[in-house]
Amino acid sequence: MANSKSILIHSLMLAGAAACATAILYFVFKSEGEYKTVALKASTADIKKLDEKLDDARKSLTDKKEIPHLLKQLESFEEKLLNRDQMRKRLILMGDISLNSYRKEKNSQQKQLFFEAASKYYFRAAEYAAEEGSLEDKNSIIRRIARLSLEHREWAKALKLYEQSSSIHTEPTEQWKIKVEMAECFKQLGQYYNAVQILSQVADDTDDRELWGQAQRIKADILLESLTDKKVEESLASRDAGTKAQKKNTEQEIQQETTPAPEISLNREKIFAGCIELYNDVLNKLPPVSEQTAYARLGLLKIAVMKKDTTESYRQANLMQNSPAPSKFKSDALMLMAGLEEELGNTKASVKILETCLVRYPRTNQAVALFMSLYKQYKKLEDWQKAFAMAEKVFIHSDNAHMLNEMMDDLFLDKNPMLSILTSEADYKDDTIKRIKGFFETCRSNNPLIWRQLKNKSDFLMALLYFNAGEYKKSHEQLEYCRANVGNNKELAERLNYLDLQIAQKSNASPAITLIRAKRYLAGSPDGKYYQEALMATLDSYFNMSLYNEALETSKKIYIDDLMQKKLGKTNPFWLRTVARIGESYQMIGKTDTANTIIKNNYYELLDQPFAPDVFLSWAKDAQKRGQTYEAIRRLDVVIPKTVEASEKAELLVARYLLQLSVGSYKDFENTKQLLDAVTKSQRLTPELKQTLRRKLYEGLLEYSFKTNSADTHRLVDAAVKEFTDEYWPQHWILRSLSSMFASGGLEKLTKSHEETLQLGASLKNQNSETINFLKKQLDLIKNLVAIEESAEKLKAERGL
Repeated sequence: MANSKSILIHSLMLAGAAACATAILYFVFKSEGEYKTVALKASTADIKKLDEKLDDARKSLTDKKEIPHLLKQLESFEEKLLNRDQMRKRLILMGDISLNSYRKEKNSQQKQLFFEAASKYYFRAAEYAAEEGSLEDKNSIIRRIARLSLEHREWAKALKLYEQSSSIHTEPTEQWKIKVEMAECFKQLGQYYNAVQILSQVADDTDDRELWGQAQRIKADILLESLTDKKVEESLASRDAGTKAQKKNTEQEIQQETTPAPEISLNREKIFAGCIELYNDVLNKLPPVSEQTAYARLGLLKIAVMKKDTTESYRQANLMQNSPAPSKFKSDALMLMAGLEEELGNTKASVKILETCLVRYPRTNQAVALFMSLYKQYKKLEDWQKAFAMAEKVFIHSDNAHMLNEMMDDLFLDKNPMLSILTSEADYKDDTIKRIKGFFETCRSNNPLIWRQLKNKSDFLMALLYFNAGEYKKSHEQLEYCRANVGNNKELAERLNYLDLQIAQKSNASPAITLIRAKRYLAGSPDGKYYQEALMATLDSYFNMSLYNEALETSKKIYIDDLMQKKLGKTNPFWLRTVARIGESYQMIGKTDTANTIIKNNYYELLDQPFAPDVFLSWAKDAQKRGQTYEAIRRLDVVIPKTVEASEKAELLVARYLLQLSVGSYKDFENTKQLLDAVTKSQRLTPELKQTLRRKLYEGLLEYSFKTNSADTHRLVDAAVKEFTDEYWPQHWILRSLSSMFASGGLEKLTKSHEETLQLGASLKNQNSETINFLKKQLDLIKNLVAIEESAEKLKAERGL
């Protein structure tokens, strides 16, 4: 009985527990279902709300901050709470946001990322559409991707997607629109025959006037293009030719139709007539506000330009300017007219048209092409400031790798004198370099992928600019930075080494440094473009280091490499420069007769060379050392009339006058003083050169006056001290001028002279120099002697001594 009661109690407990569990499960499932319903409703409401916000953002296109916020909200949705339709709608919205960012973005790298993001979202949306069983929805999304790829210039990918999304259920107008877009892909891939076939089909079958006009107009464009592009002509004349020519450009082989190629006449006049008929047909059947009307008008203008018919060209261009066409067509028309004037040789007229286009349509879609055209035209007119401004605009606004590469190469000083001129003028130098740095930095920020191709060239160009501006230290520092760059090609590495050598030569570096850099160039580029210059630098360095035998050995190498093997000939400037160095080297080792023979045998050829002043000046100095002053003067008299460059001529004249003064009369002294005044007043000599030449003239005049005991000595010393206060050499002449005064003249005269000299010496750089200290001690001694003499005279008078 007890057991039965116990069993009953346990059974009731189990039943109660089961009932409680069932109740709990019921309420849990019911709550979860209600939660899902509420969550789905909330998600749908949120998506609708976001959709409305996105529509508002598209309409206003002003709130740039809202779009990233919307994308972030859409990405944060829990996908498990959304059904397939909601997922598809969400992904399409995310793709649209990425597409909107893609179209606004200017940075090419970021643009690529937005393109990939939009494609990814659309592809995922297409997958959800396929799962729902709506094939047309899937095709519609794929066509979105195709149009995005078309916009992104991925023609083969776009064409494949168009073919993949074709369907008999698509609306007729949409079908013809797809056909036109496929024709554009075929055209861009070089398959012009296929493009014309599709366009003809659209023109014949569509009821949409705008699509009909677009098909007719594009077909006319292709036919017109066949007159200037051989590939187009071949593709139209032979279907196979066009297919074979473009297989390399497609991502994969695209299936071709097997219909035979039409008989297309490529007669130039017939094509012109056919295109004019097609364009006029579009103009007559479509309203003036149609975009295809504008394209057709532009086509007629192109034909007139190709025929070089200026009257018809200006007529069509004026019709375009006065039409309701968008500004991009009007700017294109002006660009065509500028190109015609340029081709006819009317550069100024071409520039005027381009400048008008820049003022009227500053935001034209061809802005970069306009900047590039103006840059080239300004170069022809040698208007370097304006040309530089256009180059700056190209770098800031262009995202075309080919154009930027072309511009970078053109900026190098050996191809284009623009930067060479601007950086050599003090008024423009600093501003030009600063602006170049600025637009290079902008280009790097806007187009980092393209900039990787340009970076090494840009770094080297900066080194070139510093070099041209005379800032050799900065140029060398920039050059060392260039050496550290990865990926310098062989040509650039050669130019780096040669510029380093030029820096050493221009900055008057020691001959040893110049020699090292010349040897480095020769080792790196034994067959380089600047091989001869480096070899000559080696020869000059040995000569300047007084290693005359090594210089002669180098000249033998030049003789073997250049005169014998390359057969340069004895009148070649490079060989004549070598001959001059050989002659000078023989002079220095004492083989004067050999040196004279070498130079005399090449006398007339050497006179016509740009280095003749250096050679004959060296030759004159050698004659002077051997005491043949008149022979030295004769050698200078020969080269001076042939010298044109102002600085070289000034150096030769100073050397010649000083030689004449060393053996001349007071008349030569006066002539030399006149030359001193002429050098001082010259506007063609640099301040540095003027200072050097004036010092030489002062020393020559002082030497002459000192030897002849001229009264001019003291006056010349005074003038030299005043002018050269930062140099020590005038102190030498102070002592020399005073030495003769100790032998004659009273102590009072010496005291006065010393005091005057010390007053002049107050302006000298070093107040503790030996000269100043010497004069101070002398003045003290003289004053003591004067005091003694005065005492003696007083004793004589007072005591009769």
